[in-house]
Amino acid sequence: MDGEEEPAHFMYVLECVDGSLYTGYAVDVRRRLEAHNAGRGAKYTRARRPVKLLAYAGFATKHDAMSAEYRFKQLSRDEKDALLAAASRTSLEEALAPILA
Repeated sequence: MDGEEEPAHFMYVLECVDGSLYTGYAVDVRRRLEAHNAGRGAKYTRARRPVKLLAYAGFATKHDAMSAEYRFKQLSRDEKDALLAAASRTSLEEALAPILA
């Protein structure tokens, strides 16, 4: 074991049935995804089900995860798509690094 703790806070990106993206914060991404698909998630996703998890990134603190969520939401759709494409080749944490620096 390398001594690093598992992340306790996550930023995640969903793709809605209409093709739009939804970004959120959770401590349990799988449970949150199930809630979104059951209509118990955010109002935005309730009308756009089913949703699909595209990517998620773990952070040590809630503040860091919510800061990443905020910065991601400030990007244009093209920038978000490029970042998600980069994340598919590495990880969302690595792809987010330039906008979090």
